[in-house]
Amino acid sequence: MIRFGALGIILVALIMTPLIDRLSVHMAGEPVRLALRPVDPRDLFRGDYVILNLAITTIRPDDLTGSWPEGLKVGDPVWVQLSKSEDGLVAKPVLIAANPPGEDGELWIQGTVDRVRGTDSGAPSLQLSYGLDAFFVPEGEGLAIETLDPEELALIVLVDPRGKSLPYRLVKGDEVLLEDAGL
Repeated sequence: MIRFGALGIILVALIMTPLIDRLSVHMAGEPVRLALRPVDPRDLFRGDYVILNLAITTIRPDDLTGSWPEGLKVGDPVWVQLSKSEDGLVAKPVLIAANPPGEDGELWIQGTVDRVRGTDSGAPSLQLSYGLDAFFVPEGEGLAIETLDPEELALIVLVDPRGKSLPYRLVKGDEVLLEDAGL
């Protein structure tokens, strides 16, 4: 009987762990506006969603105030320091670190290196993934979002002090188009 109770507690803990992690980002996360370019697909099993192509996905050395760490390769975790613009409209990358930053009061978002481009032959760039590549929408609304001018759209994400992030709102200017309802 005790074994079944312990097994039940373990199963509940395994189910709750991702929810608690998501809740912690909701509770401690700072809202950050990121520029994007949406594309609308449809998944037969999950419904409509908008693929989000964040502007901070591709980073070149010219985008940063310093260089990125040497020796980065595909799959490496990185932390990107973001700086909010003076008008508060869009956050931009300013620095990349290979290790989690300390509590310096700056805004950092965690990502993973997807591709390292350019060496001697061309301008270098990093292709990063932040796990913010899709935003689920009510059925039939994806096509309407696809027709909007990408320059007017932005994604509000919540970023916690550890750099963990999740999509929060899809906006057009100051108008909220969609909001993440789930935890």
